[in-house]
Amino acid sequence: PNCAISDALDSGELESDRWQNFNKLQREIAFEKRKVDKSLASAQKKEWAKRSQGIRQVLKAKNMK
Repeated sequence: PNCAISDALDSGELESDRWQNFNKLQREIAFEKRKVDKSLASAQKKEWAKRSQGIRQVLKAKNMK
C-alpha cells in the first residue's frame, strides 16, 4: 500500500519490463560486490544456510503430521 513503484506499475507510468531490468541490474551489482568482498559472500552464505534450515524444519514438521 502507498508504494510509488506499485502505483506507477499499475498506472502504466512505469513499464514492468523496465522495472524487471532494474531489479536484474541490482542483482548483478550485488553479485559483483560479493565476488570482490569475501565478507559479503560469507554473510550471504550464512543467510541462505539459515533459510534452508528453516525450510527443512517446516517440511519436516509437515511430514510428521
